[in-house]
Amino acid sequence: MEPPSSAWKRALINEGISPELFPKQIDVIKSKEPFKSANIVNIESGIFNKQKIGKIYLEVKSKGIGQLELKDISGKSITATVASKDIDVNVGQVLLLSEIAAF
Repeated sequence: MEPPSSAWKRALINEGISPELFPKQIDVIKSKEPFKSANIVNIESGIFNKQKIGKIYLEVKSKGIGQLELKDISGKSITATVASKDIDVNVGQVLLLSEIAAF
């Protein structure tokens, strides 16, 4: 398993954002899409009610049977229920989730 910072840096590269910004310039990263709108604060505020999130990057903080504890790039956490009890992810892995429902 790679260190969490390496996983986030790969996600930033995927979005065309300089990985050198992480973690010291997190505010610059949070001002760019998809991190600007697709984040846990907006999920909890209800912005995505009754609609799907196009894409969001979340790090696996912990996992249990049918549930994952996930955090966004700013460190805010949320618990997610997953359809499969045997989801193949590792703690520290950054996931790119697309077209997901959040409520």
